[in-house]
Amino acid sequence: MDSIWAPIVSIALLVAWIPTLGVVPVEYGDTAEFNSMTVVPVSDGTSVTIYERTGDWFALTYTVATLSGTGGKFDSGAHEHYTFTTDGTYLISDCYRTYSNGGAHNIVAARLDGVPGYPGGIWIGEVVSYVLGRDGIPETRFSALGEHMENHTRFGDENSQLVFAFLVESAPTEIEAEVECGPQTLNLGSVGNWITCYIELPVPYDPRDINVNTILMNGVLSPELDPKYGFVNSEDSYIVDHDEDGIEERLVKFDREDVQDMAIITRQWEITLTGSLVDGTDFVGHEVIMTIYPQAKLMGGAECTERPLNGNYNQAQSYY
Repeated sequence: MDSIWAPIVSIALLVAWIPTLGVVPVEYGDTAEFNSMTVVPVSDGTSVTIYERTGDWFALTYTVATLSGTGGKFDSGAHEHYTFTTDGTYLISDCYRTYSNGGAHNIVAARLDGVPGYPGGIWIGEVVSYVLGRDGIPETRFSALGEHMENHTRFGDENSQLVFAFLVESAPTEIEAEVECGPQTLNLGSVGNWITCYIELPVPYDPRDINVNTILMNGVLSPELDPKYGFVNSEDSYIVDHDEDGIEERLVKFDREDVQDMAIITRQWEITLTGSLVDGTDFVGHEVIMTIYPQAKLMGGAECTERPLNGNYNQAQSYY
């Protein structure tokens, strides 16, 4: 009976012992596809801070220029010889230690700094590839992901390597903007100069990043771009908070005559504004306004008030 139970007891003890290695289970593997994540190249930043733990914690900061050249060097108190480099896209961590106990190459985390739009830095999100050292534990590679700062890799003695990618959530291919245009009732007989529209982007997008040259109304009409106008060349004029909700908008103006030429007389005429940000992200926004007939002269000199084409005509009024 003892001989039957001995293997079972041994397996149970092994399972109970595994968590003490500090392995953090991760749902995805080394080269899994990240449908909602984008790799940020190391070359997009200015520096990388690598957190290493061999007894004590060490925060090792290297410029991207150093990583792209001779590499960052670090020798730990446990005789580990690190070299950190980049191929422009990924962070590469190489470590060598003469064989001792297989406990070398201890990376806790790494952060890419200096990428525009990410003031808090970008942390490792993927292990792209690795070379396991002698007696290293491959599952510990996941301990370097994120900013938890709780565990570290244990990738073995002699030669070992870890290749990391910095990931961010992918920007949507198209964002929905709030658009408000005025006047809300467009008299097709008016001789005014402009139709003014305000484009409000969702947080955290900045209206200053709108590439005004890409804006189109209903797919055909561009806004006024002549720099002789202050609302074209002055940020103080075209970045506003028209609705006073604390979120800035981009003001653009369209030639009123051009808009009236393509407008359809209806109670609800939809205006669609499309465009792109400087990073290539597209946006779209919609607004609905009313269009009306111009005033018409009746026989005898009487005037008829403006009316929408909706079947409910306003009562004609005479002015003698």
